[in-house]
Amino acid sequence: MADLGEDSEIESKLNRYYYTVDEHGSTTFIADKYQNIKNEYHYDAFGNVLESQEQVHNRITYAGQQFDGITGQYYLRARFYNPVIGRFTQEDIYRGDGLNLYAYCGNNPVAYYDPSGYMDCKNKA
Repeated sequence: MADLGEDSEIESKLNRYYYTVDEHGSTTFIADKYQNIKNEYHYDAFGNVLESQEQVHNRITYAGQQFDGITGQYYLRARFYNPVIGRFTQEDIYRGDGLNLYAYCGNNPVAYYDPSGYMDCKNKA
């Protein structure tokens, strides 16, 4: 059984961070409870990280999706998206609205984003 001192020590080691996102839903900043910026990100239109500074581990980046550092791809639930080639690595099982079954957001990631890997959504701006 832990005494109060041990519980307090454990609690003080837990940190809470706050995400700031752009109109695309991409993480731009992560700050601590004192509003100190811990992480900062800049992307191109297709989600390639142009510049980043990280003090805390974070996988939620472009369009609010998880980035897999090993494969260099984003996990969009239904499919994986590769920002280097600007397309999905699996074809669209719904056959989409075009001939290119691997296209990300109809090749227009400035106006659209795809949170699920199934269909495009209009940006929030």
